Amino acid sequence: MRILSIQNLIAAAGLALVVSSGANAQQQGQPQGQPPPAQQQPQVELDEQTLSQFANALGSVTEIQVEYSESIGATQDPEEAQELQQEAQTKMVEAVEEAGLDVQTYNMIAQQMSADPELQQRIQEML
Repeated sequence: MRILSIQNLIAAAGLALVVSSGANAQQQGQPQGQPPPAQQQPQVELDEQTLSQFANALGSVTEIQVEYSESIGATQDPEEAQELQQEAQTKMVEAVEEAGLDVQTYNMIAQQMSADPELQQRIQEML
């Protein structure tokens, strides 16, 4: 895997957040892309095993994001772009689960990472 900047990692982690919150919004009848009102995510216990699982999932999610962003950007057909986006989202969820995390835990760690430079550094070192 190529070396990625922390901004790319945060973007990839954030993409998974959008994937999950978009699915939840559709289920709850909220507009997609908008977070639930005033809901605070609980903190996750970040032992080395959990961080390692997150780093593995983040690496896979980043690869999927890179792979699909090129295809999505290259298509002129909105329906095809949407299908590719859904396929990428499904693969990202599978990657998170294969790493041993559920999507909710992954998302909570991603949120913590985006707000904590020290945690960002720890995860970057694991990659």
